Parts: sequence; structure tokens; C-alpha cells
Amino acid sequence: MLSRFETGREYSEKEVNEILLGVHEDFAYLRRELVNYRYLEREDGRYRTAAHAPERSGIERQEIPAWEAHWLPDFLRGRWPARR
Repeated sequence: MLSRFETGREYSEKEVNEILLGVHEDFAYLRRELVNYRYLEREDGRYRTAAHAPERSGIERQEIPAWEAHWLPDFLRGRWPARR
């Protein structure tokens, strides 16, 4: 899902909802999870991809695929295609 967003770009909540609606009808849940897992940052109703890969707690590491550690940092630096 994160690959549907451009790194460094700000999105309104409406734009985030429209992007996530292309994934699943419960876009609000997906939006909250992207923020909760710190893939997206939210400030004053604006969203953007995280500037850096988040530090994961032991509990989070159980839920996150191992390949995240390889893919996410490159994506957040803009070194990964925004869409495939």
C-alpha cells in the first residue's frame, strides 16, 4: 500500500482516502494503520510518508515482514519506484 504514495509529497486526508480506496473499501482503517505503524506521518490534517524507517519494538517486529528492513529505507529515500 505504501508504494501508492510518493515520498516527500504531502497529501490531504481526502487524497489518502482516495488512494486507499483503491486497495480496500475500509480506507479509514488502512489510513489509521499506516499512521499507527509509522509508515505515514500526520500533522494538521496533512499526511506524508515517514522521513525514516521507524524503530520497531519486539511486538511490532513479530507483525512486520523481515523484508521491510531492506525495502522501506530505500523507498523512503525515494530509491524505489512509486508504483509498479
